[in-house]
Amino acid sequence: MRSSARITASTYDPTGACIAIPGQTAIPPSARVRSFPVVERYHWIWIWMGDPALADPDTIEDFHWMDDPDWRFAGERIELKGQLCPAGREFARPLASFLHPSNNARHRQDRAHADEGRASRSRRPRHALDHGEPAAALLPEGGGFTQDQSVDRWQIIEWTPAAFVRLDVGCAIAGTGAREGDRSRGITMRNLNAITPETERTTHYFWAQAHNFGIEKKWLTDLIFQNVHTAFLEDLAIIGAQQENIDTRPDAPRIDMNHDTGGIAARRMLEAMIAAEPADATSLPRAMRG
Repeated sequence: MRSSARITASTYDPTGACIAIPGQTAIPPSARVRSFPVVERYHWIWIWMGDPALADPDTIEDFHWMDDPDWRFAGERIELKGQLCPAGREFARPLASFLHPSNNARHRQDRAHADEGRASRSRRPRHALDHGEPAAALLPEGGGFTQDQSVDRWQIIEWTPAAFVRLDVGCAIAGTGAREGDRSRGITMRNLNAITPETERTTHYFWAQAHNFGIEKKWLTDLIFQNVHTAFLEDLAIIGAQQENIDTRPDAPRIDMNHDTGGIAARRMLEAMIAAEPADATSLPRAMRG
């Protein structure tokens, strides 16, 4: 009769040093693994992949809406496979204007633009404000508007290198000051995106959708999440088709259109940052989400 025993893994402390090995008490000094500074914030785990001495939690992107008790959120991690992740198509997705057949919201390309003058920490915001739109066609039910009310709506898209995108989307009763910044008669949603390359052909896409209305209604959070999830899948289908075209003709010239403005600006900024890196890029600090 053969006995069985549970195999216990070796244990390592936060510095990477081994502090326990099954079956022995003497720990070789060389028994250690590489460790990285880690911070848990906004329901995500943030890892600094560079020089530990340069790790600064204050540089973590602001996604505080997921922790704010006045907001409610839902999110997920999407696995992107077979797509060239560093090329920038993933972060360009939220910066582009698409028409989703499953979404009643309309995107007006002539109203969206990159605003360099208001860029902060290399962010590129894009603003859109439509006046007098019917409320029912703009946001999911539960926003507190009636069928006969008109609203002013806004969409502000902000990109931060290397791969963070925040959307500020909402609407307020028409003429109540939304254009001047008064949203007291309105509702707001925040779409939060953090993109982590895994390999040259795979990516972890973390996203969450937060809202500041109807937060006591779980069904509303679920409905908003499902709407955004469906739209994301439509976008990713387009990204996959783009990659197939690039693989077929990698030397084909790029043709940019008006609604590419935000993505073009972000891509150019990222290319400039890469060009400014020293030859030994492995020494540069990098942050990732997990």
